[in-house]
This record gives sequence, structure tokens and C-alpha cells, in this order.
Amino acid sequence: MFESILNPKKKSKEHYQSFTMPLSFYDLNLNTIMDEIKILGKGYEILPYFYELPGQKEVITYRQGVCRDLENPVIYEGVLTFTEDMKKAREFMENSKKSTMKLQKECWTMNSAFYYAKSVRRLVETLMEGKPKGEGFQALLVWLQEFVKGEDFLAMEEETKWLMDIFSRIRYSITIEDDKIRFSREVNEELWEQGLSEMENPYGSILELSKLEEIALSMLEKSDKEGFVQFHDYYEKYHDFMNDTLIELEQEIFFYISYLKYIEKLIKEGFSFSYPEITEDDFEVHSCYDMALARKNSLEGKAVVTNEITYEPGEKFFVITGPNQGGKTTFARAMGHVVYFSMLGQKAPGTDLKIPLFRDVITHFATEESVKTGSGKLKEELDRLAPLMKKGYGRNFVLINELFTTATTYDALIMGTRVMKHFIEKDCRGIYVTHIRELAGDMDGVTSLVASVDKRDSHLRTYKMKRQQPEGIGYASDIVEKYDLSLDCLRRRLQI
Repeated sequence: MFESILNPKKKSKEHYQSFTMPLSFYDLNLNTIMDEIKILGKGYEILPYFYELPGQKEVITYRQGVCRDLENPVIYEGVLTFTEDMKKAREFMENSKKSTMKLQKECWTMNSAFYYAKSVRRLVETLMEGKPKGEGFQALLVWLQEFVKGEDFLAMEEETKWLMDIFSRIRYSITIEDDKIRFSREVNEELWEQGLSEMENPYGSILELSKLEEIALSMLEKSDKEGFVQFHDYYEKYHDFMNDTLIELEQEIFFYISYLKYIEKLIKEGFSFSYPEITEDDFEVHSCYDMALARKNSLEGKAVVTNEITYEPGEKFFVITGPNQGGKTTFARAMGHVVYFSMLGQKAPGTDLKIPLFRDVITHFATEESVKTGSGKLKEELDRLAPLMKKGYGRNFVLINELFTTATTYDALIMGTRVMKHFIEKDCRGIYVTHIRELAGDMDGVTSLVASVDKRDSHLRTYKMKRQQPEGIGYASDIVEKYDLSLDCLRRRLQI
């Protein structure tokens, strides 16, 4: 039984509309990716589909199957054609609702039904030719094959074709001579004459009929009463024919199409994407990168460094230290992108991906102190952190970047340790980016990574994360520069 192309079990429109962009999107720069995806969505309200992680392996697998089938050109092009025809059908139906003239409403409805029936028939043919392998499109094909055999659809399709054929054979002419307009039909010449000067616009617009068009329709109806009675009866029967499942399919499919179009640009630039294996506990990522940075750099002709990471058994958190501008935050964002899009059921940036099931991606990145609140930065950080730690469920992927920077080293170490312990106890995994090297100590489940530099020149960043212990005072000069603590800065600030 087919219910939705997004989930094996259908969720209501209201369910998705209740979601807003997660705060983590701003930390991970996913909001910039969503800006482009929204444009590629061709006006469909698809962004709420990206705001909720399903949290179920069967849903992720279901969506991966849909994505894989859309990589088949036959299915992809067929689905696009379906959405284009459905869009025309809906536009004609909207015109019908806006029209104030009965005959025009009926004509718009007939045209809408024609494109609607054609779109469904074409989609059935496409899926039969494309032979989908995933559960989603297979279930859709079975459902469609039964749908087009239904009495209601067959009757509407047949009557629509029959009625359109009748009206396609109607012939009439309008002749303008001097200030006279003559309307005639092949079977009955010169039915009507009227002065041209009496009409401001004899042609009208697409939605509102002009006086000339109204009179022409009136004359046609009088000359073919039986045909127009059938037209009226048709409208009464089929003015509300569209199936809700097909309307939702038209919109939901752009959750996949818009994302595939987005990553297509990156793939052409040489960036890798792959379908992750959703595991019980294995967590392994290769060639991962920050998608937003990759998109920006590709436009500017700049390279992007990729990274690898593997959580060994028992490892829960990686504490990343190293020099400023060494790629620590970028790596954290890259991992956020990998996990988030993996949990959405989409292709993720990287290769050979093994990702355990996560319910959510939680982030806390350093921000500038807000002047509006009047609070100190530490207070603001704690206010942002509190609701994240109070979430009643575990199995989250947690990304923390430069937390407690205004606290003393000792206080930041104590608080940072408690934060990690809290998330580890909730069966979370994550990354903690910091300059406090003591956080990468001997805590159970915590492992140290370092943003490495060139062996020959410590000022050259490699942007690669390596398993090793923190460098002690090796990057002291970078920390001094970051917080303006050099001797010259201190003298200037102290006015010595």
C-alpha cells in the first residue's frame, strides 16, 4: 500500500508545517544550502521536509531507495514530466475557481482533467519502463496501476476525451468589417452583428472574458444546446476530481529532486557523495567535507580539503585541538553535514560511510556576545546550552565549538567535562572543538584529535585531523594572537 514517497507511513501536511528551521542549521551553515535548495524546489514548500530527521532506519532506507531510483534517467525524467503536467492541471483548476463565468469555469475544469489524466498515465508508463528497485517507487507503481483501473478514473478520463473531441470540432468565425463585428458558424451564418465602437476591448484576458467572448459563447450555447448541457453535467460530476495522494506526491518528490540538483553541481566539480550504511554502532567516514564551503570555493575556483574519521569501539567524543585557522570548525561542520543528510535518507558528502542511527544533530557554536540582552557571554552560552542538555532522548550527534571561552581555564575544563559526560551518559556521540587541551585527557570515551600543521613549517596548516595528543604549548602563539594577549597588545591596552 502506497501512502507517501517520503515515508512508508504517511504524515500530514500539518505535521511538517509545524517545523521551523533548526538552530543547528545556522551553526552548520546549512541555512545557506537551504537557500539554494528552496530555489531549486520550483515554488514547492519543501524546506519543512528537511527540518525533521525521521529517526527510524526503515524510513532512511526507504528514502535511499527513492533516491537511487531517481538516478535512473528514465524515472527521473518521467517524474519531472509528471510534476509539470500536474502543475498545469492545478493551474487550470485554480483558473476555474477564479473565473466568474459558468462556461469558462467548466472549460478550465475540463482542461485540468485532461492534463491530470495524462500525467497519471505517463507516470505509470514511466515506472513500468524504468523498473524501480526501491520500495517507494515500487509501491507507488502498484498503487497507480490499481488507481487507473478504478471506475472513477476511467469514467472521468473517457468523458473528458469525449467532451474535448466534441468541442474541438466546433467551428466559428468572427469577422470585423469597418465598425461591425459579425459572428458566424458553418451551420448558421450571420447569427449576430454589433458595432465595434460599443466594445472597449473585444479580446479580453486569460481569466476574464471580454464582452465579445461572452456573446460568442452565448451564441454557441444557443446553437448547440445538447452539447452544452453535457458540458454542464460533466462539470457537476468532476469539478473536484484530484486525488490528494497524487497532489502530495507532486510536492514531496521535490524533496529529492531539489537536493539531487544541488549536489549535481558539486559532483561536476569532483566532490564525492555516497549512500551511508546505517549501522548498529560502527561509525566511519571517509573523504568528508563542508558542503557549504565546497559550494562557495567551487564558485571561486578554490580547493577543499577532505578528512577521514573512525570512532573505534568505546569512543564517544573526539576533542579537537590545534592552531587557529587549522580547519577544526570546518571539520566539525563537515561531520554535521555527513550525519544530517545521512539521517535524512539522502546522499551524504563523503565515501565509504558507516553511520549509526541518530535522532538529531545538536550544535553549540561560539557566537558574539549580544549587546541587546545585556548578559555576559558565559550567561548566553549557558542559556543556549541548557535546553540542549534537557532533551529527554539520547542517540544524538553533538557538535560543540569553542564553549566557555570567557571562563577561566579551570572553570572551562570543569564545565566542559561535565557537558561531555552528560551527553555520553545519554548515549550520544560528538565532537568538541576547543583550545583547552586538558579536555582531551583520560576521560572514558574521549579521544584526542589535532588539527595538524606542516612538519617543516608550523605556520602552514594542512587542515587534516590526526589522532594524537594535544601539542601542549606548541600553539601558544596562536592562542595569544586570537585573544590579543601579545606583549604589545597588553602594553597598549594597559597604557604602559
